[in-house]
Amino acid sequence: MPWRSSSWLSWQKPNPKQKHRLNPNSSIIAATLPTEILLLIFAELPREIMYDNWPRWPLVYKEARSIPLVCSTWRGPATAMLFEAVHLRTVLQTRTLHDTLCNHPHLMPLVKTVFLPLHVSRPTPRIVIEHIEALIHLLPSLDEISYQMSPTVSSLPRIGVDKTKIGNPDVRYLGLSGCLRDKHALPPISTAFRNLRCLNLLGFAITERIDPSVVPPLLRLEEFSVHSDNCYAFLDDWLCCCPRLHTICAVAFSCQPTPPRKLLATGRIKVLELVSCRSTESYAGTWINDSDKLRILSITPDVLHHTSPNLPMELHELRVWEEGIMPLKLDEVIHYLDSGPKIVNLVVSFVKHSPADEEAKGRLHDVCNRHRIALTIQFTNCGCDRCDPEENSTPVVETEVEASSRWRRTLAVTRSLVKRKRTAHVPTPEEQEVATWEGGKLNS
Repeated sequence: MPWRSSSWLSWQKPNPKQKHRLNPNSSIIAATLPTEILLLIFAELPREIMYDNWPRWPLVYKEARSIPLVCSTWRGPATAMLFEAVHLRTVLQTRTLHDTLCNHPHLMPLVKTVFLPLHVSRPTPRIVIEHIEALIHLLPSLDEISYQMSPTVSSLPRIGVDKTKIGNPDVRYLGLSGCLRDKHALPPISTAFRNLRCLNLLGFAITERIDPSVVPPLLRLEEFSVHSDNCYAFLDDWLCCCPRLHTICAVAFSCQPTPPRKLLATGRIKVLELVSCRSTESYAGTWINDSDKLRILSITPDVLHHTSPNLPMELHELRVWEEGIMPLKLDEVIHYLDSGPKIVNLVVSFVKHSPADEEAKGRLHDVCNRHRIALTIQFTNCGCDRCDPEENSTPVVETEVEASSRWRRTLAVTRSLVKRKRTAHVPTPEEQEVATWEGGKLNS
């Protein structure tokens, strides 16, 4: 249902001079709509576009900030959608959400996905871990979580208040991060999160083979991703013992990572994603084999540039994602399509400031029409100032305000009094530790 949230969720200050004519049927219709329908309506609000389907992603803030202003009949479903997935970027936001849930316990079961602050270039202080654990202890319905561990804490936290549960059996998605500077050993994920369906690892030092007879495999694991750590070879035997695994992903490597050869040879991998994997060599014969078992291949321009002549000749879907630092050359895509592969769907994602010209996009359309390939073109935000200048810059708007001389004198006196009474805040050691981890400075 294509709802435009900005038109019906926006709120304006009422004009007392304007007489509003209320439709008596409006409140009746809103009151009789089933909650399931309302949830579907609010679920159509825009969400962040990511390259994968895990996990849930929060509503876009620009569209969601006016949700609490909807009418009382719709407020419950709107709140449910707003709290379903929460992205916390600072420790202060984490503490604020914790206090909000303590004051309003009925909100606790609404939170199903939570993204906690990440600063993978620095080790997580113990005080931050305490704030994280205090929050997730309040979330009984949490089934997707992403957070950063501390190298001094080897145990994994318990989610929810039910102490009778062994581990966290309800969690299906886990994004677990360590520290890229001081990597530490992989924690006992198999015992703490035994029912995981998707696991995403970043910042762990895996330098020895993981023995599946010692470390129990995850029997329900379907998707597995590794960021920056060349550890697939050490996980090869363990991943082979995960019977439902069908998707693997390698992200952000400065050179071609070592592939899990045994796992790829089984033919069980249906989806392969190679994102931001720098290399001067082809991925054909290592990660990418000409096999009819692989159904979906998702790559970025660096992989395409070195492998395009030898990409699989039969795929259900090919996804090519442009990056801000490496433009996508459509001629390489067109040359590959003209070589005759059997592809059902082609998804090409450009960044908003892509240099690709319209003439090349037109030729891509023609090639896909000629080979009967369903083409989808998307535009994503890479996070730079050119993609979203409103969010990445704070323009200073100078306005002229007329003020009487008496008001100016009053304002000057008030400022001098406030400045005189203001005392410098001395940060506590805990506040200083958190500020150092977040890379910011405390306001004195």
